[in-house]
Amino acid sequence: MIECAKRTRSLPVSRKKPVNAHVVKSIIDRFRAEGASLKDLRIAAVTSLGFAGVFRFNELANIQPNHIFFHEEFLKVYVPKSKTDVYRDGNYVNISKLESNYCHVAVLRRYIQVADIELSSQLALFRPLTTTTTTTTTSFICMTINAYSVAKTFVI
Repeated sequence: MIECAKRTRSLPVSRKKPVNAHVVKSIIDRFRAEGASLKDLRIAAVTSLGFAGVFRFNELANIQPNHIFFHEEFLKVYVPKSKTDVYRDGNYVNISKLESNYCHVAVLRRYIQVADIELSSQLALFRPLTTTTTTTTTSFICMTINAYSVAKTFVI
């Protein structure tokens, strides 16, 4: 009886619209422009990589630079654990290069280059950033991720 009352008295489920290619392109256009800050490039890289690899947030947060392998025609990303990986063996996701301004591999490569991230590092790829301001410049420093909740607030 209580279950029936919950269903009849509850509000209908409002589902969010899925992200499509036009939304990702507009995010890349906005945050990848010349002179973009490291924070902007990180947003473009997270969005682009997440869309191209169909990653969940937890999968993106667990990717380390040593899980990324750049090849001539594609990018190979090792996902150490996933919600759908029953045996927790990990899986590889291949993302092909595009011949356009919206190449997911190029966006990620630019982020890694500007952030000065070593591909052999075992820290998280998308780390929180802290700003340090001097009299002439403002720079971003990549910090390590201590907790999942902290990572989620900084990455998204």
